[in-house]
Amino acid sequence: MSVGDLARYLKVSRQNLSGLLSRMERDGHVKGATGAHAW
Repeated sequence: MSVGDLARYLKVSRQNLSGLLSRMERDGHVKGATGAHAW
């Protein structure tokens, strides 16, 4: 699932969600994925 898709689903801006995900990844709570196996 892309950040844009998730933002639309959660009804938040892509910019806010992107910032949140960046901080969560930095702190080790989530891991970003790319390619065919990404959500």
